[in-house]
Amino acid sequence: MTTYHRQCKLRRQEGDRIAFTVSWIPEEHAVVGNTVGLRNEKKEWEEGWRVITVSSRVESQYLNERSQDYKRTRKASDI
Repeated sequence: MTTYHRQCKLRRQEGDRIAFTVSWIPEEHAVVGNTVGLRNEKKEWEEGWRVITVSSRVESQYLNERSQDYKRTRKASDI
């Protein structure tokens, strides 16, 4: 079975602070109004991200393969 991810714009509010981000999330969670959790740079889960827009659809396998491309590009371009 093929699974998909969707590119979504997300919004999170903590008190007066509002943050926005764009992320690829599994298609079953990519519904406007849903609240999802995302991992931050410290690999900790941040809950409370609300989906505000949903766009492009990509096969999950392709997305996972492409997520590591930057490592090969960096290795080839670093002096």
